[in-house]
Amino acid sequence: IIEQKIEGTVTGTQTTYFDDYGIKEATYTKNTMKILGISKSTETLTISDKDWTIDINLDEKTGTRVSNKVIKDMLDGIAEKDYERFGEEMLKKLGGKKVGNEVILGKNCEVWEIKKVNTTSWIYKGIALKSVVSMMGMTTNYTATSFQENVPIPAEKFQVPKGIKITDEEIN
Repeated sequence: IIEQKIEGTVTGTQTTYFDDYGIKEATYTKNTMKILGISKSTETLTISDKDWTIDINLDEKTGTRVSNKVIKDMLDGIAEKDYERFGEEMLKKLGGKKVGNEVILGKNCEVWEIKKVNTTSWIYKGIALKSVVSMMGMTTNYTATSFQENVPIPAEKFQVPKGIKITDEEIN
């Protein structure tokens, strides 16, 4: 479980739950974006596994579901113990370059610059404990304030909340 503070153009908090070596992930985000003096607050949930990614707007009680077929096909041939190496290969394919090491919350992280997506990430065992994202002149920092390893995650964290209308989307 990672709890993060969000600072910059967007401010707020984010909690991410991982299970099954990161195959299952649920990210709960509460944030406020300020642009030209106008603030907009949102609460979202993104749930993903080998098969699907579901993006949910908890304020509007709506969401979209998209197939993760490409990810599923890539993961099917990888043993669980190799997921961390797979993550590193993906960083390299995005143009990522390891530029150093830094300790965050007592964990030795590899610092990666990924120029194609204007991001620097501090990675511990395949998990970003800190990221700095710059897009269109706006910078947002995601910094872990708490990190718990090897803790049980309740199954309901990975379930769509009741009352949410989900629409399937096709990616061509």
